[in-house]
Amino acid sequence: MSEGSSVSEGERTGVADRLHALLVHLFGAAPKVTVEAWDGSRVETDADVVVRVQSRKAIRRLLWAPGELSVARAYVLGELDVDGDFALAVHALSDYADVVGPNRTLDPAGRREVLRTTVLLGAVGPAPRTPDIALVAVGGYAPAGAEMLKALEPAITEVIFGDSTPVVERPALEALPAPGESVTQQYVTSPQPLSALLRDWEAAGLELVSAENVSEEYAAVLRGWSAGLARQWDQVVTAAGEQQARVWRMSLALDAEHLRRRRIFGYRLTARR
Repeated sequence: MSEGSSVSEGERTGVADRLHALLVHLFGAAPKVTVEAWDGSRVETDADVVVRVQSRKAIRRLLWAPGELSVARAYVLGELDVDGDFALAVHALSDYADVVGPNRTLDPAGRREVLRTTVLLGAVGPAPRTPDIALVAVGGYAPAGAEMLKALEPAITEVIFGDSTPVVERPALEALPAPGESVTQQYVTSPQPLSALLRDWEAAGLELVSAENVSEEYAAVLRGWSAGLARQWDQVVTAAGEQQARVWRMSLALDAEHLRRRRIFGYRLTARR
């Protein structure tokens, strides 16, 4: 379909069909996920992931403020949902965002097509009101693991985390090692750079011995936690509420994706006193 052509009325009539056609019309491609809409319409792909658009609010939210934050908010509020591997869905949508480009400007024909489709879907309206939702992972690293460890019963977290231990952005030393002894800690470079932690350690009399980049390893750990959270989903929702469970799920997936894309880095640091 050419850039200047419009989507004909007879081609696609379901909500999912119209959304798919609009994205292809505007950007030449649609996300590599199956999309299912609130009217039961569905556009299939080869991916084993289904993104379900549950309400017109999701459409309005993304039109008023396109981007990762709006997608995350729509999921946390239940306007979007995912069937299948959640981390894979976030990965596919992030790849699509790269194709579209963060600063893509639509030409007049594109803007007319967006307005036309919005009217056809009954999604015209003001920007949806958004409750105060903490989604730190959209801009950096969110210590969802550490939060779950504090908020949930051990019987739940043992299944989610297995043998691994959640890390925080800037680990504080509970006690300095004895002179001549070493300490090893994990560290994620967000929101502060690695140099900030090293300055603190130097002021405490510690000398850095080694720094190993474990970003890929830690991303795999986060994906494992995401799978563990899915297995314990009902228990976590009962303990913390569905919205909080969705925040943690989105945070784990975004943190893993940011590590994969080198937006943030994970390190294993060893220092000696």
